[in-house]
Amino acid sequence: MTVEAPETSFGLPELGQLVHLRGSYWVVTEVVPDSFPPDVVPVQTPLESTLVSLSNVGDDNLGRAIDIFWQREPGATVAQKSTMPTVTPGAYDDLGTMAAFLDAIRWGAVASADMATLQSPFRSGVRIEDYQLDPVVRALRSPRANLLIADDVGLGKTIEAGLVAQEMLLRQRARRIVIVAPASLTGKWRTEMAEKFGLGFHIVDADSVKVLRREHGVEANPWRVWPLTIVSMQWLRGERAQRALEEVLGTDGEYPRFFDILIIDEAHHLAPSGAGKYAIDTQQTKTIRRLAPHAEHRLFLTATPHNGHANSFSALLELLDPQRFTRGAKPNQDALAEVMVRRVKDDITNPDGTPRFTKRVTERIEVEYSAIDREAHTLLSTYVKARAGGSGARSQTAADMVALLLKKRLFSSPKAFAETLAVHAETVREARAVASDDAEVPPWLLEQRALVEDDYATEEEKNRAEEGLLDAAAAVMGAADAEQRQALDALLAWARRHGSAPDAKALTLLDWLDATLKPDGEWSDERVVLFTEYRATQSWLADLLTARGLGGDRLRLIYGGQDDEERQHIKDAFQASPDQDPVRILLATDAASEGIDLQDYCHRMVLVDVPFNPNRLEQRIGRLDRYGQRFDVEVYHFVGAGWQDAAPGSYENDLEFLSRIAQKVVAIREDLGKVNRLISVAVEDHMAGRAARVDLDTMTGTANRDMYRFERKMREQIAAARADLAESIDHLRITPANAEHITSIALDLAGQPPLRPHATIPGAFWVGPRTGIWANATIGLAAPLTGEERPITFDPEVAAAHHGRIVLAHLNHPLVANATRLLRAEVWGHATGAGSPLHRVAALRIADEVSEGSLVVAAFSRLVIAGSDGIRLHEEVFAAGGKLLDDGRRWERLTVGRLENILNDALDRNDGVDDWLWPDMVAEEWDRWVERLDTAINARAKERVASLTRNLDERRDADIARITGVLASLEEQIKTQLADPAPEQLSILDAQDERDQYASDRAAWKRRLAEIPSEIIRETDAINARYTGVHDYVFPAAVLICVPDSLAGGPA
Repeated sequence: MTVEAPETSFGLPELGQLVHLRGSYWVVTEVVPDSFPPDVVPVQTPLESTLVSLSNVGDDNLGRAIDIFWQREPGATVAQKSTMPTVTPGAYDDLGTMAAFLDAIRWGAVASADMATLQSPFRSGVRIEDYQLDPVVRALRSPRANLLIADDVGLGKTIEAGLVAQEMLLRQRARRIVIVAPASLTGKWRTEMAEKFGLGFHIVDADSVKVLRREHGVEANPWRVWPLTIVSMQWLRGERAQRALEEVLGTDGEYPRFFDILIIDEAHHLAPSGAGKYAIDTQQTKTIRRLAPHAEHRLFLTATPHNGHANSFSALLELLDPQRFTRGAKPNQDALAEVMVRRVKDDITNPDGTPRFTKRVTERIEVEYSAIDREAHTLLSTYVKARAGGSGARSQTAADMVALLLKKRLFSSPKAFAETLAVHAETVREARAVASDDAEVPPWLLEQRALVEDDYATEEEKNRAEEGLLDAAAAVMGAADAEQRQALDALLAWARRHGSAPDAKALTLLDWLDATLKPDGEWSDERVVLFTEYRATQSWLADLLTARGLGGDRLRLIYGGQDDEERQHIKDAFQASPDQDPVRILLATDAASEGIDLQDYCHRMVLVDVPFNPNRLEQRIGRLDRYGQRFDVEVYHFVGAGWQDAAPGSYENDLEFLSRIAQKVVAIREDLGKVNRLISVAVEDHMAGRAARVDLDTMTGTANRDMYRFERKMREQIAAARADLAESIDHLRITPANAEHITSIALDLAGQPPLRPHATIPGAFWVGPRTGIWANATIGLAAPLTGEERPITFDPEVAAAHHGRIVLAHLNHPLVANATRLLRAEVWGHATGAGSPLHRVAALRIADEVSEGSLVVAAFSRLVIAGSDGIRLHEEVFAAGGKLLDDGRRWERLTVGRLENILNDALDRNDGVDDWLWPDMVAEEWDRWVERLDTAINARAKERVASLTRNLDERRDADIARITGVLASLEEQIKTQLADPAPEQLSILDAQDERDQYASDRAAWKRRLAEIPSEIIRETDAINARYTGVHDYVFPAAVLICVPDSLAGGPA
């Protein structure tokens, strides 16, 4: 018996149908009409270009997914639809197999419009913390998920973004995702998405585009070919990337948008520069301003969302959600509460109220600096003063930039200083005389300074940026006079004599390492991370460590541009137990350290140099201060002996100032973003010898508490997220035991060896070698260091207790994914003629009182409701059936409540019948009962569709009301902003580029205000279209024959 939906026009397949092509059978998982790019349709190709996503149901290619253009696929035909199982005497599945089959069907029932049931937490390779559920819950409840995920470093923003992306993909609310990240983090993002969520992303860069076009032709566009992509901000703003983007991006505000989700990591880099009185767009701001309007959903990730400049922050919010925020207007607190997720580690507690994260403390290492060390500082101060003396604003700014750069290098190591000094000297020699110095600071000089603070993948790229700044500064300052050349020559002479020798700081560090790691002359199990900003310092220090006997296999280096496999091996070694690997010292640069977690067996960090950028210092500390750290994190930094009484402007005074910077960043966990800018200003003033504009000692992070006050209701948020998760577990029956059960049943059906229980760890299993499609189940099981197989577990708690030593087999893990796909494919088993091992029929015993002593015949079916665009709006598994009365002569349909009681009793008891006479009686007269069961299924489906349609109508109306209210609020914000007289604003802005930016923003406000009425219409039409033309489809999955206890031994 077939429960059919109406035939489609043009012979197109429908969602859930079985199709046959390329010699195999496939299930249709998505249908997207008119999706073939019009500009590349070949001659004599049908105008209709329907993209069809398919999942293979054959055992050889089970789960293989492909996308085809239906009209262009030779021999593609729609096959038989899902059929009611045929009940024949003696052909019954055992109850365990039936339970596994039904669970697999339930786990595939993910719907776009379902706002409560979560699946992504069960498709992650890590244990999900309660607080990490908040972003995905918010995303599901919003028609457009625009979120500023501003959690503290180490709380798992990547996991939170992955949960949102996974859930949106499962619900077909997203298909094409682009992640924009610093170049140093693109590889980490790809690894995290693959290992933790089973999602395969492609990194888009010059090399990958070359390979793509070699394989797909010179016109191939990476954004079209790869639905899941990662790109670095540095490459994205380049000319080649911009050309590729322009090929796919339409007009701003065009529907549908090309990208479904845009994820931006370290999103604070997008905020316009707030150095002056009015924030100015950077190149990164402009790049994302072009890209963001073409993404339906946007996730911005940053630990420091607010840089202390209100205009800059509002511009960042406008990039995130231009329907709620506009640049220059104070953010509406209610709107901010809807989009912002902000928690710091101190907010997160265990269920008993105790802190979940350890503390972090700073410790000073005192250095007795030599006369040689102090000489370099004195010579540098003399040169900087000479270079800036008598200069105007342009030269003064350029001189300050050079001074900051040279001092950073000097405080790092003599080697790093000597290298940069040589480059600077060359730029000075090539500089030409400049005209009057009264003009404003050129914007290109400020942009070059901003480039130096970018997050680069390699130190070479960072060095080039610094060299570019030195060139730009020299062009502004012009040629050096005699006094300046003399001061520079003295510095160069010092660098030639002492640039490669160990300074007092390095010797003190060697002594400290000996005492800490070899307290009795023998290596202990303690580990330490040494951080530096520069590769030159790293190489120089590595040589000193080796000469001291602290090298060999005890020392490992991580730096930008390192081979990915080597870098991963070093990270794995440092994260392994000390008895597994001898490494005790990790010497790392900033370019390589971002995104690396080092907390498992290390809690000490030494800052070889203190970054002038507080955010970079926080990133360093975050490598150890993160979830899983068991000890207080100790952060060590250097100060000169007698630092308490150091004279202003001395070497010791500068280092003492940097010491206070380190202490401030370590202490401020509340809101580093606001203080970040203030600290940067304080650093610039101190190092340039200017009067302090900021009091470092009185600076606190409390200024932004009011802004985040809506994020302080942590207990309520966590309780709500926990409730959503509990409801999902209950509704879907997703438990470790059921996941194990499904996998075991599927392995048996596929003729694969069973999993072997671990001898000493309950809940852990050995997978062993696999063949055919099951070979992928062993991917990722090899231990990083030894290559030996690691066991798996289906229980997140077991995986967490044996971190890194046991692999969590989540629903997207190849082993479990293969199992669920195989069982779900059995819905089509008879249609494919594949010799299905399942009958999809089972006989169970039930208590007499629940069925009043009557036989019950019931069916589980899938109900799918899809919109006009083919997107699943809802999917569920429901039961329908009835009682056989008068010795099987009469049928009575059971109400939902009574049937659920009967089936729950039967499945909970998991008790099969001892005698098959009654089930066989039903089977022998199946032609008689199947029509009545079919009627019951359709009747129940009609009831559910009517109820769900009302729910969908309510969701549609709520979405329309929400977007209308949001845009009305924006309209009022802009009107208020325009009411502020422009001449008055312009009069307080000093720089021409700031005045130009304000004028441009004001013109944009007027355009935005004029667009709002038509935007409300477009948004309303888009929402209505999603819920219009709804179709429902029913697919019978399994039949249960329930025999009461009084009849279980045979008919009376």
